[in-house]
Amino acid sequence: MYIVTGQDAQKLDERYITFELDTVCYDKTKDPVTSYCVITSEHVPLTDISRINEFKALHAKLMENYRKRNWNFCIDAIEHLKGRFKGEMDSFYDNLEKRCQAFQQVEPPEDWNGVYDKTK
Repeated sequence: MYIVTGQDAQKLDERYITFELDTVCYDKTKDPVTSYCVITSEHVPLTDISRINEFKALHAKLMENYRKRNWNFCIDAIEHLKGRFKGEMDSFYDNLEKRCQAFQQVEPPEDWNGVYDKTK
């Protein structure tokens, strides 16, 4: 999986398939950074070419619902997205699914905004 951060991903979106991943806080004194996965044509099976926009839309809804705390939607969406793009994003989906399952048990704090805090 190729990962880029910040504004660079928007430039790549014109030529490649990009998916938002996590927004991560690495340092409390700096702004969080959003990372994106870049999928190249070698990771798109011929059978999936006609469905790329469908997968992109579902992934975007996944990330939107993650920030809205809709854990059931997220887990369902992940099940539909796993295995796509020759499994390139499966490690991300596995980690996000574990987070959602944990949040189903113990909700994040009220001020949680979807940012993954790596400073703790």
